[in-house]
Parts: sequence; structure tokens; C-alpha cells
Amino acid sequence: MHSSGAQPAQGRASIFVPVELQERGFLENPLFRELHDRAIVRTGDGLRLIHPWIRWQDFSAQLDCIAYADRSLRALPSGRAMNPRHVTPGRLYTISAVILAHALGTNIAAWLGETLVPGAAGERHFLNPGFCEELARLHPAASEPLQQYAPFVRDMEHHRGLWMHATPDDAPGRPEAPLEKPPEETEDMVRSRPAAGAFTAEVFRQASGFYLDWLGFSLRHVK
Repeated sequence: MHSSGAQPAQGRASIFVPVELQERGFLENPLFRELHDRAIVRTGDGLRLIHPWIRWQDFSAQLDCIAYADRSLRALPSGRAMNPRHVTPGRLYTISAVILAHALGTNIAAWLGETLVPGAAGERHFLNPGFCEELARLHPAASEPLQQYAPFVRDMEHHRGLWMHATPDDAPGRPEAPLEKPPEETEDMVRSRPAAGAFTAEVFRQASGFYLDWLGFSLRHVK
């Protein structure tokens, strides 16, 4: 899947693969044909949307917006062409990617809870050890994606907290935050922009793997 910063083409109509994801090669993934076949049934009166599968349309939309935020951030001027006017859109795209990635994780966990762990006690969330343990107990194949994406889930929770509850001492200008405050010197500007673009690119890379792996798992284990 490519991740070019170029403007996307008009794209094809696809309920589960919006245009930004089409640009990154998602239409070629056979998972979406199987998802489409489960979620949409043709009847004599038209099309019938099948729950719970149709809800993956919302998850695709969140991932698509992360892709857009990543592309838009990396399309901003870089190096010496960057100026303070680019800081606000850069922050907007960065926090958008973080919040949407966090929401994607929350929503997929809730979906898995409803379909595979309906009797789970407590919050159906990947940050809840009890939920993760019960999911893995009932469906051992879940152990691999749970372990693989645990750092990603924790990172998105951490970065969301930095942005949503920032104080003067822990605002997004701190080094560990995804995007630095408006730098005052040109050389600082030169260094800060590539780091921001690399951050959103990594958010999309992890979020897309997260989405696809849990989709594949769901198609194998949810009847």
C-alpha cells in the first residue's frame, strides 16, 4: 500500500473503502469483498444492510480520515518554506489522527465485545485487562493481535491525554508530544516538520494494521 502525499483521484464508490484508502491500495485487499458480502445482501426490494457487519463502514471512515490527516500534514511546506501559519493546520491534522485512532480502537473493542464476548463484565476496551483476557480465553487467536497492538493502544491513549488535558507544563510543545510548539528559529522549523509528518505516517501505519488484522480476525471468528 502506498502512502503518497499527492491528491487522490476521484475514486470508485465503495461503502467500506473510501477514497483516501483506495489511494493506498485497500480496494485490492480481498477482506473487503468478504466484508461486503456479509454486510450487504441484495433482495427483491433492493439492498439489505446486515448488522453487525455494516458497522465496519464507520470504522473504515475513521481510518480514512486518519489517512487524510496524514496526507494533508505531509503536504504542508517543509524545511525553510515552513512558517508559523503552518503550525495550526499541522496541529489540527496531528490531533485529528490521534483522536480518530483512539476512537477506532475503542469502537472495534466494543464491536468485538458485543459479538464475541457478550457477557464480559466491565468496560469493553483494549485497555481493560479483564476484557482482553476474556476475549483471548474464548478465542485464543485473539492473543496475537492483542499483544501486537497493545503498545499502539497505549500510545494513542497517552497522546490523546496530552492534547485533551494539556496544561502549560504538559502541552503539546513538550518533546514527547507529537508536534512541537511554533519554533522561533529557522533551524528548529527545519527539524520539526519532518518529525510531525513521520508521526502521522506511523499513526496511519499502525491504525491500518490494527484495523485489517482485527477485521480478518472477525471474519474468521464471528458467524
